Amino acid sequence: MQQGKPDTAAAKVTTAPPLSPLTRREQEVLELMAFGLANKEIAHRLSLSRRTVETHIDHVLGKLNATTRARAVVEAGRAGLLGGMGTSAAASAADSRPNNLPFQLTTLLGREQDLVEAKSLLEAHRLVTLSGSGGVGKTRLALRVGVDLLDLYPNGAWLCDFSPISDPGLVASVVAKALVVRERQDRPLVESIVDSLKRRRALLIFDNCEHVLDATAELVDEILHNCPSIRILATSRQALGIVGELVYRIRSLAVPDSPEGLKADEGLRYGAIALFVDRTQASDSGFTFTDEYAPIVAEICGRLDGIPLAIELAATRSKVINIQSLARSLDDRFKVLTTGGRTALPRHKTLAALISWSYDLLTAHEQALFIRLGIFAGGFSLAAARVVCCGDALDEIDILDLLSSLTDKSLVVADTAGEHGRYRLLESTRAYALEKLAAGGERERFARRHAEYFHDQVQESDKHYDTQLIGWLASAAGELDNYRAALEWALADGHDAVLGGVVAGALERLWLDGGLAAEGRYWIGRAQAGLSESAHPQPAARLWRALARLSSGTRKRDYAERALALHQSVGDGHGAAKALLELGYALYQMGRFEESSEAFARALAALRECGDKRGVARCLSRQADIYRSRGDVATGRELYTLSASSTA
Repeated sequence: MQQGKPDTAAAKVTTAPPLSPLTRREQEVLELMAFGLANKEIAHRLSLSRRTVETHIDHVLGKLNATTRARAVVEAGRAGLLGGMGTSAAASAADSRPNNLPFQLTTLLGREQDLVEAKSLLEAHRLVTLSGSGGVGKTRLALRVGVDLLDLYPNGAWLCDFSPISDPGLVASVVAKALVVRERQDRPLVESIVDSLKRRRALLIFDNCEHVLDATAELVDEILHNCPSIRILATSRQALGIVGELVYRIRSLAVPDSPEGLKADEGLRYGAIALFVDRTQASDSGFTFTDEYAPIVAEICGRLDGIPLAIELAATRSKVINIQSLARSLDDRFKVLTTGGRTALPRHKTLAALISWSYDLLTAHEQALFIRLGIFAGGFSLAAARVVCCGDALDEIDILDLLSSLTDKSLVVADTAGEHGRYRLLESTRAYALEKLAAGGERERFARRHAEYFHDQVQESDKHYDTQLIGWLASAAGELDNYRAALEWALADGHDAVLGGVVAGALERLWLDGGLAAEGRYWIGRAQAGLSESAHPQPAARLWRALARLSSGTRKRDYAERALALHQSVGDGHGAAKALLELGYALYQMGRFEESSEAFARALAALRECGDKRGVARCLSRQADIYRSRGDVATGRELYTLSASSTA
């Protein structure tokens, strides 16, 4: 726990008169202050002199009745002055370069010095690893660094989150997906990633590396040796351990050595207290931080070791119990875990204890839903939660209300920005939920329900791919981590090769169009190793056809022929027609134009009979390629025109 050293940003508690309105320029300066930018950076973003920026900041502080920048941001948040950050100066800062960094809805508090240090280190070193315990805020700090430094990287900043995967073999696939790197045939995916980065100047944020450490370290090492203008910011509980790495340890937020006699304005100089007050006021707008509360809040933050996630979890309870009761509840919780001395409580137990404490305060139905939600990887929809998590006195109709309650208590994160709302559990809370699920003997049951749900989803959507191309790909990509979890359970853990085979084969277009061909071949291979073709010819045929789509030349021909035979053996005319299409293209790649033309002709007739307009278009386009390669440009052009009109 970081004690005794208050944060450099002080804050003053006052009974403020109504806030004076900010000018447009002052609003822009305020928003960039909220992003943690220094005066020099704000001046650069707004094309102003530093002196002018300083004047605007003085005006902002005066109008917000704040004595420091940090307090100004807190007061602005309370007054709703930062609600439009997505459309003003702060958003333009995040949009000035290509990136996939998620927008943060809450202010980063207590990390001003860490932010300065991390940015400075990243300018001097090509690999910086932010290390620290769970819940300490490594990811949040890394994302802020990425936003602040975007202007330094013409090719953007890219987040690669490894938390949803457990197989080290998927590390390269996660990175390729984030960078939109398409695999090249007969070439390792790592080589394709490195090749795509050689002439780029970009920042890569490798998040949550500890459980795939070796694979991540190998990839990072390759990038560092071959891509001179790439910087990498990693977050991990353990260092990568490679040459060139600079490890910056993120400590808990500062708390005072002793809470006794602490005053409110003095307390807000400590990051842990400032965070608690900010999050408490967000939950309860009527909360006022006074001298009376200052020692109590300091004790709470000390009990929580200054861990940001623990503080946020505790702060959400303030709207249902008062601060004094909150402190007593925590005291009781930690007495159970220790033999009496405060120092006997290991720090790594603090967060687990806090999550457990929050869990114990839930209703029985909230507890049941919370631990079941841990089975989702990367996020989930309301529809998925209703199907997978209901049952055993947990009614499907109640899921939305329970989800809302868990969101209010900071155990679930809600993202309602898109057309369809999504939910997720933070890494630490998901790990806790999975442990509880396993301890209750329920993990395998809900892992199967999860896998069956996504099996049904992808199988149904596979039938409609030809008429819903764009929507299909977006939907499948959004659930990639859940599909991976289903495949791991079914194939890697050996629970259901047939289910895994159906999922791996039906995701053919995501593997191909999503730049995940190597991963697709990996899962298809795992499925084929555990699947009996004689007992399950239909999923086997789909796997061979998908593998043909992800291959070329002789291999493509062999896989397509095997798929064709299996589809024909079960009377699947549509599947056979698609296998013929892949066979025709394989023969074209091999220069066997006559045989290719014959295969395309057979495929075209069958696809027309099935009413597959997109398949017909692909077939006509391939036939056009043959005519053009033979020098018959006119016929080729005519076929291209027919191909374009066939889907109209």
